[in-house]
Amino acid sequence: MSLLEAKPAPEEFSYQIVGGFNNNAVVVHWREQKPAWIALKTFVGMYFKIVPEKKRSPVIFALADEDAYAYCGRKVCRKCLYGCKKGCELYFYLEDNLFIMALDQIDPYFQVGK
Repeated sequence: MSLLEAKPAPEEFSYQIVGGFNNNAVVVHWREQKPAWIALKTFVGMYFKIVPEKKRSPVIFALADEDAYAYCGRKVCRKCLYGCKKGCELYFYLEDNLFIMALDQIDPYFQVGK
């Protein structure tokens, strides 16, 4: 057995944050190649899901406790500058490869100079 080093996740994987203050989830999507498992590293620990053979995209991680906190009360995440999930990471295991994706996307509307 060897230690796997995480590579940046390909564009085939994406996520969105749904819900608002104290009631939200991370919805993870893939296009073609389904990962064997997905893990979400948060502020207080890890969420882990094995993706069944016949499972279609998406996989949903319902968040609780400190992980569910959001700065706003919106029902849909706007990927704003608050970045309340910044520091969280998704891990995908696919065909003996480990991929990582930070939950740090900011909508172009909020980006300076755009």
